[in-house]
Amino acid sequence: MSVEVLGTQFNVWQRAEKTKVVLSSGKIKLKLEEQQATLEMRPGELVEVSGVTDRVVRKRVNPQVHTAWREKQIVFDHTTLQEIAAVIEDRHPYKVVVADSALLGRQFTFRLVNNDLDLLLRTLEKSLDLKITKQAETITIREAAR
Repeated sequence: MSVEVLGTQFNVWQRAEKTKVVLSSGKIKLKLEEQQATLEMRPGELVEVSGVTDRVVRKRVNPQVHTAWREKQIVFDHTTLQEIAAVIEDRHPYKVVVADSALLGRQFTFRLVNNDLDLLLRTLEKSLDLKITKQAETITIREAAR
């Protein structure tokens, strides 16, 4: 994919499996080479392209959630536990294991300052009634015992 900048602020996030572009202000054109298509983005839009399937997803988002890293913050806005686990794995040297797949859809809203993983884990535990353990290179998340 290539991005044509037309006077704007945007964020590009790329990993082996997918690329995300979020537009904060202005306008950009995305040239999707595999699909031989061009998309013009408006502020508040996210376009995600899967490197595996070439699937394109376009949706409205809060751009601040995707650009908070500029202020050394992470913003979770009704973010699922599955997405939070992916963020933790992306930013920290841990593998996240969620013991019960039913927990993956739980949503969480929080602003994390300075990428403080321990604060995030403690807040997740209390807010979502979880038990989280950190051992070696693994973080395990399970339902708290009642």
